Amino acid sequence: MFDPTLQLADSLESLPNDKRSVFARLVENQFSQESALVLFDEGIQEETRGEVQWLESEMSHVLLTRSGKLDLESISLTKRPPVMDILASIANRINATNSYQLPRPNAFVFKEQFLRVVVKMEGNLVTVMAIANAQINPLRKIWRYFKQSRAESIIRSSELYFCRADLLTADPYECRLPVKVAERTRKALEFVYPGKSEGFVPSFELPRKSSYVCCWRMQEHESYLAWKHYCQQKEQDGTSAEGGFALQTTQRRMFHLHGKLRTSHDVYCRQVEYLDHWNDDLPSHDIGEVVFWKAYWFSDERELRLALLRHYPWSSSPDWNPSQLRKGEPVHVDLEALVETIVLNPFASNSQLEQLRKLIGEHRRQLESRVRESVILRKPPLEA
Repeated sequence: MFDPTLQLADSLESLPNDKRSVFARLVENQFSQESALVLFDEGIQEETRGEVQWLESEMSHVLLTRSGKLDLESISLTKRPPVMDILASIANRINATNSYQLPRPNAFVFKEQFLRVVVKMEGNLVTVMAIANAQINPLRKIWRYFKQSRAESIIRSSELYFCRADLLTADPYECRLPVKVAERTRKALEFVYPGKSEGFVPSFELPRKSSYVCCWRMQEHESYLAWKHYCQQKEQDGTSAEGGFALQTTQRRMFHLHGKLRTSHDVYCRQVEYLDHWNDDLPSHDIGEVVFWKAYWFSDERELRLALLRHYPWSSSPDWNPSQLRKGEPVHVDLEALVETIVLNPFASNSQLEQLRKLIGEHRRQLESRVRESVILRKPPLEA
């Protein structure tokens, strides 16, 4: 009997390790029919509430749901026009070769290269429910853990805190060039400025001193270790207390946030990759690339990172001093749009939990229904 799993295993066996790693990440994170069904059903709910608008005008015969519009706006300005051209003519493009039908009335997924468009088709009218990338699961869960003081702060202010990269104490390799890149850069500078290349070495630290990051974890479930690592807080009497919560969002919601922050704050958003700083090279040398690479021993974090690049790589002002930069930058966000669930720290005290619930009720009432207790608190099913 033909077994597609065995055929796939035979094909993967011949691939080098780096190619298999890429394939594994793709399988883990790719768009799927299950995702398309959820996005379609969410689009139907938005359509029922009247949350739709024309792509350009009624003459286009193409409607966008509210979330579909946010999907479009999260695409970069350079890539958006061809996507809009596809949407405008999608009714004439869909055929059996480039699309498949979902188990819902009038529901289809259109495919073109890495583009995926979830639509409802009724005669000449097309309603776009979602726009996605085939390599990305828009429903993948993303987490950020907050100790008690940070949790209270974000509820009051609705601001995400971007920490300066050189103040992230867990990784001394954070935003530092791999050895190969540093040596190659040093040699190039020596060639252009003989005997003066050492004077440029301090500039290698600019990414650390002038980049601000907000770090999230891509995981399907909450993490016991993350609670213990990120939610410890020193009290005034020197003791350690645990409290706070985790905000859980999705890749789709995060991309919507990035679409807004890219315009308002020039924020970058990328999945972090991991390398051996002593043996590996950077695969790209774009501005800010080093901000999205970390030491390989942090690879279990599966980090997604928002980043602000300030005065990097060179300052336009001759008297600019990196030491004058602030330790962190708060950025206002729409918490209602970003947050799918708030999970309370299972190790927090009753007073801490009461304080968080009180603040959410006072400042973010729309999020009250999304607060959940941690599954860690559930008793084992066979416990006496």
